[in-house]
Amino acid sequence: MIARYIPVFTLWLCWFSPVWSQSETAGLAAGISAYQQGNYESAIRMLARIIESEGPESKSKIPEAHFYISQAYYQVSLDPALAAVYPDALLRAYNHLMASRDTDVPGAGYQRIADAALEVLWPAIYNTAVEAYNLKNYDRAVVFFAKARQINPRFFAAALNQGYSHWQVGDTLAAIKSWQKSLELYQIVKSSESREVMQSTLLMLANAYSQRRMPAESTVFFGGRCAVVSRSLCFPRGRNHTLSYSHRFPPRP
Repeated sequence: MIARYIPVFTLWLCWFSPVWSQSETAGLAAGISAYQQGNYESAIRMLARIIESEGPESKSKIPEAHFYISQAYYQVSLDPALAAVYPDALLRAYNHLMASRDTDVPGAGYQRIADAALEVLWPAIYNTAVEAYNLKNYDRAVVFFAKARQINPRFFAAALNQGYSHWQVGDTLAAIKSWQKSLELYQIVKSSESREVMQSTLLMLANAYSQRRMPAESTVFFGGRCAVVSRSLCFPRGRNHTLSYSHRFPPRP
């Protein structure tokens, strides 16, 4: 199994210094200070109060609060003890990162920094899905592969592997939909090293169609494009295979 890739999410802080309002509250400063000192749970609580505030001065601080909460949750995901308490920390990190972009105010620049940080966060989310699948935690894999697909809809491996995850939990129809989408995306990228994997996927689709009693589709796949593929590539439920980690953010749509 390939060693897990852990990107340095906080690197972006060194490359971009957001503009702070002169009326910055002590709560925002305290939350950022707690984050910088590694007190991530405290930072999250303090910064959440800024977001929940309805005062007229809070609007300019909300994007920054969301961003640092996102950073804090990302760091939580890297700590095994905290990650056990917050198993969805990466998903929360993503949600707050997008919120920092959506609530951006003129001059703050959080749309730009969120887009940059997303290229570091995406591999962590995808690799979490891969890790969950390899550990046979298929329900968790489904959730994180879905998020990886939401972030980058063109990455065919995320759709492919989500299909395998659906298959392992017995959701044949969802597996079919994911595999169909992965084949559509594969026709766009035409990755030569993934050809055998996609041939295997065609066979898995044929098997899934057969289970769903769709004989016409099954005949097309078995009799046509999958004729040269060994049936041994079509593994039954419960028989796992190891997925590979991704170390970079694939091209965006």
